[in-house]
Amino acid sequence: MVKMTDVARHAGVSIATVSRVLSGANVVSPDTHKRVMDVIAETGYAINQTAQSLSTQSAENIGLLVSEAVYKTRYFPELIRLTAHFAQEHNKKLIITDARADAEDERQGIARLENQQCAVILIMSVSMGSAELGRIIERSAADIILINKRLIQNPRHAIWVDYQPCILRLVEMLTRYERDDIAILGDFSPGTPDCEIIEQFRCAARKLKLPRSKYHLVPCARNFQAGRMAMSGLLSGKKSVSAVCSGQVILATVLQ
Repeated sequence: MVKMTDVARHAGVSIATVSRVLSGANVVSPDTHKRVMDVIAETGYAINQTAQSLSTQSAENIGLLVSEAVYKTRYFPELIRLTAHFAQEHNKKLIITDARADAEDERQGIARLENQQCAVILIMSVSMGSAELGRIIERSAADIILINKRLIQNPRHAIWVDYQPCILRLVEMLTRYERDDIAILGDFSPGTPDCEIIEQFRCAARKLKLPRSKYHLVPCARNFQAGRMAMSGLLSGKKSVSAVCSGQVILATVLQ
């Protein structure tokens, strides 16, 4: 397990300096702050600190907000199992609330968990952007941990997956098999997860010289009904489609 002393040693600073960086104190120079945060990201110390926070909080409630769009993904049962196991292991009560796949319902779900006096709230959002979630982290009395959402300003509050290597492999495969007329489904509104992913797709396409004419975007909300409608439109359309790319939330509707 990575300790604060390990972070201090790797960053070449004192333990007190690491503590000041984590507490948000403004007495640390920008260069030192960046060096410490880089080491924290590399060693995974922030995630360990989150686990320690969960086990030492005096309040007994841990909240988990999950969008209903995640229910049929393959990682949902494992998420529930591991969270429940951790709560039981540390004598905490797990409170689970769900939300429809829209930002307003997710906001209300977070408010419900805050009203339950949860010391820690785990959020798996599919509709709220990183900027808004960052503001919630700043103002909430609970420790907010985001699952599968990247944050630049508050990286220690997020556990996320880097999709870039996977997207690069996807574009390599599409190029190798000479796929034309690639449809990419998603909600590409600014700040949404799909907006971030499509930017990574475009970067990979430029790197591997996949022409822009080979793929087109199909706007689609991140819920099952919208996924069905979008896929029906593609399959019944006059224009041929050789490949469809999207997130698990939408593709789950096609595989039912």
